[in-house]
Amino acid sequence: MIPQAIFAHTHWDREWFERADATKPLLILLFENLFRMVEEDPKYYFILDGQTVMIQDYLSLLSWSEKKEAVRKLKELTKNLSWGPFYGQIDWRIGEESAIEALEEGVRQAKVFGSPFQVGWLLDNFGLTSQIPQILNSFGITCAVVWRGVPLESPTTEFRWVSPDGSSARVLYALDSYRNLMRIGDYPEVAQKRVSLAVQRLRPYARSQTLPLFNGYDLDPKPENPSNFGDFVSSDPQTCLAEEGLSVDLPTIRGELRCGRFVCVFPGSLSTRIQLKQMHRKLEDLISRQLQPLNSLRWLLSGVKRSFRLEWQLLLKNLIHDSIGGVGTDVVHREMESRYQELYERCLQSRQQLLDGLSPYLSEGYYMWNLQPIPITVTGVYQNQYLVCSISGGRMEKVEPTFEQLSTQEREIKRFYWYNEHYSLLIEEGTVTLIPANGEKRNLQFSIFEDAGDTYSSAFGRKVLYQYSGMTTLQQSVSYRSLKLRFENPLIRWEWIIECDQTPVIKMKANSWGRGVRYALILTLTGKGDLTVFSPFDAFERPSRDFHKEPEEVWQPFLVAARETGRVTEFSFKDFVGYRRDGQTTGWDKRRFPEVEERVFNSADSVSFAESTIQRSERSLHTAAIAHFF
Repeated sequence: MIPQAIFAHTHWDREWFERADATKPLLILLFENLFRMVEEDPKYYFILDGQTVMIQDYLSLLSWSEKKEAVRKLKELTKNLSWGPFYGQIDWRIGEESAIEALEEGVRQAKVFGSPFQVGWLLDNFGLTSQIPQILNSFGITCAVVWRGVPLESPTTEFRWVSPDGSSARVLYALDSYRNLMRIGDYPEVAQKRVSLAVQRLRPYARSQTLPLFNGYDLDPKPENPSNFGDFVSSDPQTCLAEEGLSVDLPTIRGELRCGRFVCVFPGSLSTRIQLKQMHRKLEDLISRQLQPLNSLRWLLSGVKRSFRLEWQLLLKNLIHDSIGGVGTDVVHREMESRYQELYERCLQSRQQLLDGLSPYLSEGYYMWNLQPIPITVTGVYQNQYLVCSISGGRMEKVEPTFEQLSTQEREIKRFYWYNEHYSLLIEEGTVTLIPANGEKRNLQFSIFEDAGDTYSSAFGRKVLYQYSGMTTLQQSVSYRSLKLRFENPLIRWEWIIECDQTPVIKMKANSWGRGVRYALILTLTGKGDLTVFSPFDAFERPSRDFHKEPEEVWQPFLVAARETGRVTEFSFKDFVGYRRDGQTTGWDKRRFPEVEERVFNSADSVSFAESTIQRSERSLHTAAIAHFF
């Protein structure tokens, strides 16, 4: 009789309810136990949560001589432990370039100890983007293990997950959770029965001999060897999934995995501690779109280059899902803000060093480097002047910007109107009306809702009234205007800064000062048409609402966690949300906006309201460090 395969593992949240410095010491006990267990059973296999930062954290606690010995022992366990493939278990809803770097760095570190783990181990991420199979394939990975976000109609232990480009991965679905056989050694007399019951639950829905049986739990430094408690064996999922090949009758899921019907994906966490998401985006852009291109140019011209591995590692540690998700304790996220600030200052210093290194090769003047393949026009305020500059695609060149002198005159106005070939904008009494070139009127407005949610979810209740306080001009030139609208109520005071020029883009910024708690500040765009959203590495149309009915009776044995059922109007998105109609799209490009979550409601006249959360008041966002950062 073949022993039952079980996956011995741990899920390691390096910071969540405690700081990383509090959880790191547990790693010493974990690895000491693993060294002992492999010595007792050379066939034992343990999965290090698909990440290498655990190993890095462990080694960081050791003296030089202890580290040397630990590295030697780890290299001897090349066939007993999983190595990577990720650096950390990141939040895939937020990372872009950093998501790729999580794999690159994870694989790079894994190769120090053995062959990188060829399974996309994604057990607890708060939703997964559509391009993950394609990204995994690019690293030679064709299998994955997932739990959250799966939109199935009927229970199954496996499915085929397909990206928009057709790339696919065979997925083992943790139908019964990733901890269905945790701590079986606590009561060894019933271990065999526990395993038998789990097999009975799963076998009717199995697509192969491999069952999603997981012996492990979060932050557990005392792993178990299932073979000590019955006719079981701790198995390597790479071997199990590879030996059986890709079944032809697997159900297929295309696109993102963000369904909370069977286990929650916490869409509200994207509006929690919004400053963390802002900081990440700014630093991701700074490293990938400034430092690395400048580094490549200096290498080309001078033969000198440097590595930014440390900067990426520092950023990726903050991108781990419980960290960037904002669902930890206050002390955890205060430390994150400090780490972001230190990294920001480090990156600014590196940028200046790179520019200094390039200066001997460039004559005096203005230069632009367009990394996109298409021409672009850049506009903005620079040294109290309004700048307009164009550049062709895929090149760096010396340019001659057009400068318009800005006049600064703050004065109260009752009405503002702006027109160009792309749109007209009218603002009266705090109401903003936008009319795109196709003539369809759209309104922009703020709302305040009572918020009874927590850091994992929002629960917006009734609308709260507020007062429009006035409108002030800020700066103007021949082809540019900026102004400020002011609003307040007993909970919050905020300013809405709007900039208009001759481009199709209206730049907006909200500054807020919270006075109370349990509220959410939301910006609303009304419109008709198909709701179009961006997500990391993808853009697609999305229904304005979902309705997740309660799972049927057949699902009941597998419902072991909180769920998001009923009318679902919260969705995550990245950078852009808007309406597309008659070939024209109007919406928000939110790369500089603080939020990545939407609430969409349909009214009786088919006008939709895309409501984007700007701030939630789970705690004050305006610390001195954050103000300096931005």
